[in-house]
Amino acid sequence: MRKVITGAFVSLDGVIQAPGGPKEDPTRDFRLGGWVVPYMDEVFGQAINEMFGQPFELLLGRKTYEIFAAHWPYAESGEDDFIAKRFNSVTKYVATRSTIELTWKGSVALRDAAADVARLKREDGPALLTQGSSNLIQTLLATDLIDEISTFTFPIVLGNGKKLFGEGARPADFADLELRATICPGQCEWPKTEYVHWQKLHAAGNEARERVSKAYAQMDEFDCNADFSHDGKYRERSKTADEAIAEF
Repeated sequence: MRKVITGAFVSLDGVIQAPGGPKEDPTRDFRLGGWVVPYMDEVFGQAINEMFGQPFELLLGRKTYEIFAAHWPYAESGEDDFIAKRFNSVTKYVATRSTIELTWKGSVALRDAAADVARLKREDGPALLTQGSSNLIQTLLATDLIDEISTFTFPIVLGNGKKLFGEGARPADFADLELRATICPGQCEWPKTEYVHWQKLHAAGNEARERVSKAYAQMDEFDCNADFSHDGKYRERSKTADEAIAEF
């Protein structure tokens, strides 16, 4: 079984849109592209290299794929040589309905993102790592296909832009596997960023939450001013809610 890991650069208000440059994703009149650039330093670069040092294959939305395909094949031997070689050598799975040829070596089209990612997860192989791909992430969140989330949170508020967790995200419980800050040595010109690697907990937590909500909704059907101390149905529903809470 493979894991889906979402890697994201996130502002304090949850925005993940166009972190790398002003022309990366100007949709919805977003004019703050490139907001991560001032925070890039040697320490931050080391943290990024560590993240890409583990076995992975890329899982990308079409727009992010087009941006990557126009850059990374030509970036080897430059300052980002390590990442370029990693990205160029691994398989790239691309969620797209377009019939345009995928020219980046090792690219594979996924015509039905949810169904195809679910199929890939059942296979053996390295983790499937998303980068950018905000629309694809929303599909994966809505279909409960993301297992882990690695976030770099930057000390900036953007006010608008595409969010990591959109309205379609399903409730889920996560626990942090790793938490650290990138701190530059000596006197820092820019504030530190925070890196957290989150792992989704077992789905039983989500099922228990749904049972709690249902049980309390049924209890609310009673008149709250009445005495239900001897009401068998009320006690039964209260017990159901307590049992569900105990599963968290």
